[in-house]
Amino acid sequence: MNQGLSSLLSSVQVITLNKGLHLVTVTAASPQRVGDDGELMLPALHVGAGPGVADGQAEIIAGPRHDGPWLYENRDMLVIKVSAAQAVILLTTLRTPASAAIEVEISRLDRRAQTAAAPAAAAPAFAALSAPRPAEA
Repeated sequence: MNQGLSSLLSSVQVITLNKGLHLVTVTAASPQRVGDDGELMLPALHVGAGPGVADGQAEIIAGPRHDGPWLYENRDMLVIKVSAAQAVILLTTLRTPASAAIEVEISRLDRRAQTAAAPAAAAPAFAALSAPRPAEA
């Protein structure tokens, strides 16, 4: 394994989403291929249901540009369908020490029609989230 891959950093952000449809969109990223054969695109963000979330309570639906729960390029997106009252979602980042944080925005899809009808009354579900950078040792 090459030195770049042995020094990867990861971090996790835990969020709770209410029942409904939520769009996760990358708003800032500068991905680069790393590894001996360029096998990884970093920084990257994995979106998944948290421990204890039962099957069917939160479904991750891949976006049009990829087929899984990993996001790494600007405008990459996926949808989270929460069927329970609430579900815990983990946003896990993977990056090299030199790479900038990947930034995402999470918004409600099923409230966009309401927001368009009454823009002053509606607030965004979440502000832009920036994947945390761990403290340097």
